[in-house]
Amino acid sequence: MSLIRRFLGKEVLTYSDATYCFDKDDKVIVDAEEFESSIVSARSCQNEEKKILRLKQIVEGYTNDVLPEYCYEEWIVHAREHYKDLFIDVLMELIAHAEYSGSFAEVQDLSKRAMEKDPLNEQACLSYMKALAQLGQETEALRFYESFSERMEKELGVLPPQQVKDLRDELLTHRKRMIWIVTIEANSVSEAMQILKSVLRGDDEVRIISSQKIGLFVKDVDREVAESIRKRVEKAFDGGSMQVKISLRLAR
Repeated sequence: MSLIRRFLGKEVLTYSDATYCFDKDDKVIVDAEEFESSIVSARSCQNEEKKILRLKQIVEGYTNDVLPEYCYEEWIVHAREHYKDLFIDVLMELIAHAEYSGSFAEVQDLSKRAMEKDPLNEQACLSYMKALAQLGQETEALRFYESFSERMEKELGVLPPQQVKDLRDELLTHRKRMIWIVTIEANSVSEAMQILKSVLRGDDEVRIISSQKIGLFVKDVDREVAESIRKRVEKAFDGGSMQVKISLRLAR
């Protein structure tokens, strides 16, 4: 005990009446307690903008769960889960605010971080998929749905909630309606057609729009995939002598 007192300081670990007392004068700051009190303080802020700023600062300051080096010790489990739940609550509050303000890149980042702490968080999954869809990444959203669904079935023996399944169905329906046009403008349409054949997929449709313009019609993909096809078309024409102009747009 004397060694501990020398290490911590006699003013921190005091001895009186045959009793040791730890920090009777409140000189020690416990970061977990500070974390919780800072959340209460931020939420009591009357100014919404200042409240959100303070909550973001709290999230930035949260680097790890309580005592991660003791991850298998039963005595710390309750405290760790308590503070982790508080952190997730703050994230979900910020996600709701970002969704309301249309900051979908922020929604994506925040919901991803929430699922790093709670991989089966249904609301975070829903927000993440919505954000991906708003950012033109429907394929990634659908891919994520599959992995989330498998995880829920494996760990809980259930499927995702109806809201999440409805969003998946909505994304599938929307994607089937989407037709993108990769437009190639060139002096020689016949020569451009020969080059274009090297990058065509089986179900792609090519039309000659005018004497100097070709349209490659791409169906059932999101913007991200359509953009990758446009880049593949550009690459096919790179290095050649033909002057071309390539663009991408949704079909009207």
